[in-house]
Amino acid sequence: WVGAWLCVALGFVGRVSSRAVLSKCGVGDYQLRNNLERLRKAQYDLLVKLAERFTTPKRRSCFLLNNYDLIHQILSTDENLEHELGFFDDQLIIETDAFVQIELETHFGDALLQIESLEFGKSSPDVAVEQSIQILKAFSEQWKQQITKINSEIVSLFSNYNRGMDILQRTLSSLLVKYTDARAKTTT
Repeated sequence: WVGAWLCVALGFVGRVSSRAVLSKCGVGDYQLRNNLERLRKAQYDLLVKLAERFTTPKRRSCFLLNNYDLIHQILSTDENLEHELGFFDDQLIIETDAFVQIELETHFGDALLQIESLEFGKSSPDVAVEQSIQILKAFSEQWKQQITKINSEIVSLFSNYNRGMDILQRTLSSLLVKYTDARAKTTT
């Protein structure tokens, strides 16, 4: 499948680049832009369809992120392709957010879900606070091992080191925000 994503991404970029050369020559801007948009939509639909072949959401997301990143790298070398680049940048952001959620659910799902599901003020507040304290205690015993696992997974899943580090940073930032929120719930 790695070869498939590389061929799909490079095929799209090759077509877009050749269209950009025609654009520089002044050949039918409206028609060219319309064709590029149709080509981008077809490429996007193909990537999504290929991603569906992966059995886990994490693998699907990784496949899409690697493809979007490769397309981004190539398109960013030509300023005439800003519109196409913007679309794939948006997809990178959306898919990165999805991947971060998948990572957090994989490694910290039980603790995060339990904290979010506690209803403070509806039942005995002491019960909710006590449950939160137990969950946070369990979290504090395992967070280092889980972060190490996340780090090694991300490094192995993404071919672009910088993209992987960006995803790792977003994952850890999101974890910190969720943990801070959970701590705030137990102290109020």
